[in-house]
Amino acid sequence: MVRPSYGDGPWEIPGGTLDTGEQPLRTVRREVREELGFDLRPGRLLAVDRVQEQDDGRPSLANYLFDGGSITEREARTRIRLNHNELTAWQLAIPEQWEAVLAPHMARPCSRALTEGTTVYLHHGFEPTRHQT
Repeated sequence: MVRPSYGDGPWEIPGGTLDTGEQPLRTVRREVREELGFDLRPGRLLAVDRVQEQDDGRPSLANYLFDGGSITEREARTRIRLNHNELTAWQLAIPEQWEAVLAPHMARPCSRALTEGTTVYLHHGFEPTRHQT
């Protein structure tokens, strides 16, 4: 989990926005390198979570959640070098802690991705209803 340097909000998972023409896997690698200071080869796609349409009429956004693997506290202390322009802190958290430390819009898709065992398609972390598909 990471604590963004902007605002006093809840913890988040590392990530960011696709650059123009950039593919999601490349974005994950770039964002982890920029925010945490190490190279990560993401694993499989765990979830695509559609979030609300933009107020200015732009299309809806989607969050792509990839398997980042496991890391021990010792490995994290050695590898993580925070970009203090973007983040103020990091912490490791087990799945049982996610709801307590993450905002609901982040905890739901993370939890669903862990329990499903296959890639899931979600709307705000929930299974879409028929009229949303």
